[in-house]
Amino acid sequence: MSRFSLYDDEAHPSPWQHTWRAFKSSHIALVGLAVLLLFVFFAFFAPLVAPYNPTYQNTEALLIPPSWAPNGSIAHLFGTDALGRDLFSRIMYGCRVTFGTSLLVVIIAMLVGVTIGTIAGMLSGVRSSVVNHLLDALMAIPTLLIAIIIVGILGSGLVNSMWAITLALI
Repeated sequence: MSRFSLYDDEAHPSPWQHTWRAFKSSHIALVGLAVLLLFVFFAFFAPLVAPYNPTYQNTEALLIPPSWAPNGSIAHLFGTDALGRDLFSRIMYGCRVTFGTSLLVVIIAMLVGVTIGTIAGMLSGVRSSVVNHLLDALMAIPTLLIAIIIVGILGSGLVNSMWAITLALI
């Protein structure tokens, strides 16, 4: 059934509709969205979907090449590492760690940044000027350099890397 209107009005799409139409027209963006959704699926359902335990070491399956290689095995889709652990299962479980730590880092950086911004906005006079100049000086330094310096000071490791990225995102 066609849509009939007595008046000749033009339909103006909302900003969300305009953005979605532009996004749908890019095939690369749609492939990226599909891969992202696949990783999110792996992050939530890795214990149910993973074919093997990611920490199980199978000494009979050391360094098996991926399934598309000439000597590959379909039993291990991405192959195995030097300890016989299935790489596909490890990638699935790795999505959980990646998404979890990323979400935690962004939430902490957001809370600290909003707090500093609120305090800077409420101050007046010399204190406001000092806080704003300190934040301007901090934003002049590239975030990757800040993260590298913090990891260099604290040392390597997941928690130290999380702190480095959190402090760099502020």
